[in-house]
Amino acid sequence: MGCCFGRTGVVALCAAGIAGAAGLGFGVSSWRAPEAATMRTVAQPEDMDMAQMMEDMKKLATPGKPHEQLAQLAGTWKAEAKFWMGGPEPSVEQGRCVYEVVLGGRFLRSHYKMTFMGEPFEGIGFMGYDNLNSEYVSVWFDTMSTGAWIQTGQADESGTTITIEGIAESTMGKSPMRNVWKIESKDRHVLEFHEPDPENPGKWHMTGVITYTRER
Repeated sequence: MGCCFGRTGVVALCAAGIAGAAGLGFGVSSWRAPEAATMRTVAQPEDMDMAQMMEDMKKLATPGKPHEQLAQLAGTWKAEAKFWMGGPEPSVEQGRCVYEVVLGGRFLRSHYKMTFMGEPFEGIGFMGYDNLNSEYVSVWFDTMSTGAWIQTGQADESGTTITIEGIAESTMGKSPMRNVWKIESKDRHVLEFHEPDPENPGKWHMTGVITYTRER
């Protein structure tokens, strides 16, 4: 759901993320306790109300208001990206992003394409809300890396400003990164990228911003 080109040279296009809780895949009716029990550090199924456990798991896996709010972004968007690469003026790139709600409303999948410095760039990401840990979770993959970038965070009371943080890693090392999503309306949202300010320890500064306007 966006890109970040900071002074560290890290490119981290975040799309909007993985979230939600997953069910536990075991067959309750076929489960049998081991004959020789060892020390237990967690509750075992025979110690628990299985019906209640399954009901709790179902609730955790059910999409809620945060998922519904992210789902409103589904569609095709134009993206204007500005990156400050060290000079006073930003570079400006044009891109396109398609958001799709997947897995029964639990995740928002993004597919982002643009040209950066004359080269094609493409990224795919997932974003959602983890009911178990009460936080937004985002995971991102793109053509400038063979790894994944994961961020977690919270929204403000309105749910329209979401701040997520993680560690971006490249050949230059590791760097903390902060993304701030500002959902202004159903037809416009903004993604800001922030890095630690080398001139002001303990402070952040913005290194990029993408403005999205809906095509359809």
